[in-house]
Amino acid sequence: MPSIFTKIINGEIPSYKILEDDNFIAFLDINPNTIGHTLCIPKKEIDNLFDLDDDLYTGLMNFSKKVATAMKKALDCQRIGVSVVGFEVPHAHVHLIPINKIEDMYFNNKIVFIMELLGKIKVIGEVKTYGEKGFRKRELVLTTEEQYPQHILIEFVQNNCELLDNFQIGETVRIGINIRGREWVNPEGETKVFNSIQGWRIESIDEQVSDDMPEDLPPIDSKDDSQDLTEDDLPF
Repeated sequence: MPSIFTKIINGEIPSYKILEDDNFIAFLDINPNTIGHTLCIPKKEIDNLFDLDDDLYTGLMNFSKKVATAMKKALDCQRIGVSVVGFEVPHAHVHLIPINKIEDMYFNNKIVFIMELLGKIKVIGEVKTYGEKGFRKRELVLTTEEQYPQHILIEFVQNNCELLDNFQIGETVRIGINIRGREWVNPEGETKVFNSIQGWRIESIDEQVSDDMPEDLPPIDSKDDSQDLTEDDLPF
């Protein structure tokens, strides 16, 4: 079976390509240690780096040097770290990691990407309560400010409902979001999948920040509060 990297080379899986020639390709790591973390690979699928023949090995190192030199010029970093591990994908690859401290090379220190939406508040709903356990939800509609504005429904649940108390329709805000998804089996036995966008932070673009705003990082919940809904409440 072709490796995921071979599928990237063949265009079956999208990637953000940095450089490519007849024998090698460089693209951004989908799960980076730091901004600009790049993978350099040979197009020939070989698992172990040291199983490459001498010409291919030397070519990969020279290709990686060319990419690293360009990265150092373009990125704000002290140096470009180099690592070869090989456990993640059975296709030889070189990690080029922009670093300012040794900890940037640790693979357990990954970037946490925070999803946000910007726009004007179109609708702020009232708090609604569902089910015997009193699951609380409040909906906001955000209109994005772009060439083709989108009207996006965002849910604030449980204690986050109060985050909207200090905001008004028409106010321009930035909202930190998580995307939730769950399965539901209807009475006919069909399985449906429902997705929702949940807000966990909201702030005014004019720096009129809500007094009730939580910490700047999204909570990592061991338990999804939305699971408190009974089946009668789904799929709302």
